[in-house]
Amino acid sequence: GETYAYREAGDSSNSKVLICLHGGFESSKAFVHMFPLLSEFFSVIAVDSRGHGDSFYNNEVDNYDEHMEDIKAFCDVLDIKKAYFIGRAVGGGIALKLAANYPEYVEGIILHTAIGVKGTTCWKTDESGKDTTVRANTKEDCLNHPHSIMLRDVVEKKNGALITMLLEKRYYLGKAKPTPEQLQEKVNDYFVCKCSHNFTSMANFFNISNEHNGAIEGTGEILKVKCPVLILHGEKSVIVPVEEAKMTKQWLGDLAELKIFPEAAHLVSDDCPEEVCDSIKQFCHV
Repeated sequence: GETYAYREAGDSSNSKVLICLHGGFESSKAFVHMFPLLSEFFSVIAVDSRGHGDSFYNNEVDNYDEHMEDIKAFCDVLDIKKAYFIGRAVGGGIALKLAANYPEYVEGIILHTAIGVKGTTCWKTDESGKDTTVRANTKEDCLNHPHSIMLRDVVEKKNGALITMLLEKRYYLGKAKPTPEQLQEKVNDYFVCKCSHNFTSMANFFNISNEHNGAIEGTGEILKVKCPVLILHGEKSVIVPVEEAKMTKQWLGDLAELKIFPEAAHLVSDDCPEEVCDSIKQFCHV
């Protein structure tokens, strides 16, 4: 019951397909700057996930299982039998779930400053609204967290100045310095996001390890991933600290290769586009 928007580049007859999955509050535009560097070697497809960009949001989604099923259905409609997937932040978590549950679709995965295998913690707050040391274990706790409220508020009120400040202080900490036009594009992606109210809880209850993460028991899906994985992570990222990438590497063992970019933050492919694309081409054997 949804309509999906996507961008594509390269020769659609290319046997190597690369599907790009963006992070929260983003859209397929997050990967457009990589198209010229990759389209010679891949049929590149960047998807607007449900509730983002120009894709519809007729049905609420509050977990990554539904996003995974969306991407599987997307591949089926376009008759994509097998592909490489690059996922930024939550997009990386969706790619890992796809590899665990539908391995026949996945040639390999590139994790781009991706969410950790145990999710991103939302802490319970005390009466004054300050974080405690206990992880939130209900959706209501996540919805009522000041950070979650702030995210909903800036989107609903279209507070472009505050979004710009958040982007500059949390995303652009590496080499890349955005132009005013690039910043405005990212601000616009925030404005059209239709599911900001669920981001905090979805990340908090994401757990594909086989251990409890303080909020929920793990699904163990990470142990079902058998395809090769390339982990690309910015050492300066504050959205997903580099320790999360190292933990993912430990869980995946020899299946994964970890590359840390010292001068990059969350937007690794913006900070180091040539190096990232060279790593992708090498990983995909093109």
